[in-house]
Amino acid sequence: MSQSEQELEQNLIQRLTGLVYEPFTIRNAAELTANLKTQLEKHNQAKLNKYGKTQLSDADGAAPLPILCR
Repeated sequence: MSQSEQELEQNLIQRLTGLVYEPFTIRNAAELTANLKTQLEKHNQAKLNKYGKTQLSDADGAAPLPILCR
């Protein structure tokens, strides 16, 4: 028996939520950019600390890969 795409998506969301993932609704490009910056900072703290940073600046946010890939 196959699942519809919607059922499959709902099952995935339920599984991720059970693993303490928080669903996040993105309504516009600004929210998408802000969430990307937050996630990059969250998962790259050691790299940021290495360069004396705790977060990406607005200038870094436009092109964070050069900072995170050093």
